[in-house]
Amino acid sequence: MHQLTLSWKNILPLIPGNKSFSFPSFHYAHLALVIALTLFVV
Repeated sequence: MHQLTLSWKNILPLIPGNKSFSFPSFHYAHLALVIALTLFVV
């Protein structure tokens, strides 16, 4: 659970800077996974 929180907090600053991502599909997939995990935890 602590790792999930860490990854979630680490992803937050990357959301507005997704333009710098070379693989947008990977970014959106990770973002969707984080959202699903957040909904599951909450």
